[in-house]
Amino acid sequence: MYDFNLLPKKQQKQTLRWIIKTQLNNGLIFLNILFLVGAGFLFLANINLQNIVNLSQPIKNTMTDVDPDLVQNMQTVNQRLSALADIQKTHQNYLSLLLQITELIPADVSLSSLNIAYETSNITISGKADSRDAMKNFQYALEKDQRFTIVDFPYDAFTQTKNITFSIALSFTPEDFLVSNSSNQL
Repeated sequence: MYDFNLLPKKQQKQTLRWIIKTQLNNGLIFLNILFLVGAGFLFLANINLQNIVNLSQPIKNTMTDVDPDLVQNMQTVNQRLSALADIQKTHQNYLSLLLQITELIPADVSLSSLNIAYETSNITISGKADSRDAMKNFQYALEKDQRFTIVDFPYDAFTQTKNITFSIALSFTPEDFLVSNSSNQL
């Protein structure tokens, strides 16, 4: 592509110089604006940092002027909380036990009763499965979970195809559901 310029050579050079000068001036103006905006942001950041430093200094000063009675009360509360945590470590977490059982029940199985005998560590689950596959899935889930042992399972229920009523007896180890073992699961 050809650039046609009908101006005389002298005016062409002047026009070219004027275009270059204008572009340089515009570029310098743009750089000055960027510099001013950047300086403004730095100024605001400096003010915000100074405010943060100024606000944190009174906090340091007030922490040294704490009421001794308040400190004593806080220490007493902490001691009681520690004692309570020690007591809870030796007790079963029954909520965790219930949650673990309900997680094993498929959606197409409904329970009619759930009996947990904590003294004997036995669980009796009664209910109804919508299909043979639902009953089989429930059986596999119970067998797969190592925290429970199947004591009695109604294998004769597999002769039915729909609306299968069942009663399953399980046993569990109480130590698996101590508060210290199950607190991280909840």
